[in-house]
Amino acid sequence: TIRLERGTIQRVELMNLGGALVQLRDNVNDTQTEISLGSLPAGVYVARVLDTEGRVATQKVVKQ
Repeated sequence: TIRLERGTIQRVELMNLGGALVQLRDNVNDTQTEISLGSLPAGVYVARVLDTEGRVATQKVVKQ
């Protein structure tokens, strides 16, 4: 689950460490959303979260 303390999530991009986009959630328009990692191989990913105010946050995601 990805959650923002302030603001509304507009878009979530999940990228591998090579920078390739592996999953995208667009037009979320909520304060939280879930991303399924089930189809992805184990590894480290970066979630890039954009809110409706144009702010960007990143978070490391590890799938074991």
